[in-house]
Amino acid sequence: MRRLVATGRVARATRACGALALLAACATCGDGASGAPPADVGSSAPASGTAPASDGAPAPASDAFAPPGGPRTAPTWDAPERGDDATLRDLLSRPAPAFAWDGDAQPVRGLFLAGERYEGRPTRAFALYATPGSLAGVPDAPGSLPAVLLLHGGGGRAEPAWVEQWAARGYAALAPDLAGRGPDDERLPDGGPDQTPLDRFGRLDRPVTEHWHWHACANALAALAWLRERPEVDPARCAVVGISWGGALACVVAGLDERLGAAVTIYGCGLLPEGGFLEHTFALLPPDWTARWTALYDPSRFLPSMRAPLLFVDGTNDPIFPLDIVLRSRALAPDAALLLVPGLEHGHVQARALEDVPRFVDAALRGAPRLPRVSAPYALADGTRVVDVRADERAPPASAEVVESIGDVPLAERVWTCGDATLVPSGAGTWRVRADPAAPDVELWFVTVVDDDGGRASSGLGGPAVAALLGDG
Repeated sequence: MRRLVATGRVARATRACGALALLAACATCGDGASGAPPADVGSSAPASGTAPASDGAPAPASDAFAPPGGPRTAPTWDAPERGDDATLRDLLSRPAPAFAWDGDAQPVRGLFLAGERYEGRPTRAFALYATPGSLAGVPDAPGSLPAVLLLHGGGGRAEPAWVEQWAARGYAALAPDLAGRGPDDERLPDGGPDQTPLDRFGRLDRPVTEHWHWHACANALAALAWLRERPEVDPARCAVVGISWGGALACVVAGLDERLGAAVTIYGCGLLPEGGFLEHTFALLPPDWTARWTALYDPSRFLPSMRAPLLFVDGTNDPIFPLDIVLRSRALAPDAALLLVPGLEHGHVQARALEDVPRFVDAALRGAPRLPRVSAPYALADGTRVVDVRADERAPPASAEVVESIGDVPLAERVWTCGDATLVPSGAGTWRVRADPAAPDVELWFVTVVDDDGGRASSGLGGPAVAALLGDG
C-alpha cells in the first residue's frame, strides 16, 4: 500500500526567483520551517561476481557496503593563479587562536576567537560553548569529553539551543558565528565579512582574505584548534556537524583536517556550480570567477581526501541542495553514509530535530551502535527490488520501506510515496530487504531501513530515471 509522504510545492516559488534574489531569499530560509553515479545511487543491477542466494537474490559481494563510486581524485594543493593567494590547507598550520570569554560563566558561554585579517584589519569571531559540566554547574574531568563543532547555515547564527542540545548529550560543543555577528546578533565592527551574496561571490577577483568562504573556513578550523586545546576535551574525539551552508563547509573542513573522527552534512554538498540554488548565480558570474571559486572552495575538491566517516542527510524535495548533486557529492567521499528524508523542510530547526545525526556521531566517537549501512539498490530478473543491509547487532534493523516517485518532473516537485518492504536476516550481521516490482510509472525509488533504536539509513536511488539524473549516459 502506498502512502503519500512528500510533495514538491515549496520549490515552485523558489524557481521563479532571479539568481541574486534567490540568494537573498535563501539567506533567511535556514531559520524557518560531473561524473558517473556511484554504484549505490545509480545501479539497477547486483554487484558482479556474486553467487545466487537461496531466495534467488544474489548474496552481497564482499564490497557491497564499500563506499560508493570508483577511483577518486584527491584535491590538489597547487597555489591558485594569483600569487598573493594562499590555500585553505595553509590554515592547518595556524596555532589555536587567542580568545576571550564574553562575560561570566554561564551554562552556555560566549567567547571571542581571534580571526584572519580582513581588509588589512584583525578580526574576531563570536562563538558559543557548553559542556555537560557547564550545564550542571560542575567542572568537567580533564580529557574526558568528545567534542563537536557546529556550523550554521545561511540566515543562521551561533544558536544556544543547538549547543545546549549537544552538551546535554555529553559533548563539548562549540558553535562559531560565520557572519561576523556578536552575542546580540548585531554585526561586529571587527567581525570580518558578512554572509550576503555580495560577500560570498562579489569579490572573487580579490585576494582570498577578502572572501567570505575563506574566513568561514578559517574560523571553523580555528574553532577546532581551540576545542582540541580545552583541558576537558579529548582531542582525538572531535566531529563537525553543519547545516546547509554549514554542511558544505563541514565537507571542506573534514577534507582538510584528517584528525576528525566524524562529519555530518545536513543538506549541504559540493558541485554547487552544477545544480541547486546557486547554479544560476554562477552562470551570471564571469567564468574565471566561477572557476576560481570552484578550485578554492567547492566541497567536491575536498571530499575525496576525507578520512572521517561522513553522513549526508537531505530531504527528497530540497530545492536548495537537490538530490542529484548531493548523491554525486556523496560518490566522491571514501566513507559516506546516506539518509534521505521524505518531505524534510530546509531549516535549522528541522535539522536539529534529526536524532539520527547524534546517533551517527555517537557511534564514531563513543562506541555506540552504528546506524545501518544499506547497499546499492538493484532489481532481480522478475523485477523484485532488493537492498542488502549491514547493521550493528546491538541495534538490528527493525523495519524497512521503499520510497518511490512517478513521472518525469523536476526533483523538487516530485511526489514521493512510501510502500511496504520485507526485511529478513541473511546471516553474519546482514539483512536483506525485498520490495515488490515497481509499477511502470515509477521513475525513482530508494529504501530506508530503521533499526530498533529508531536510527535510519537509506540506499541511493534506483529506477529508470537515475542514469539521466546522475549523468550516466
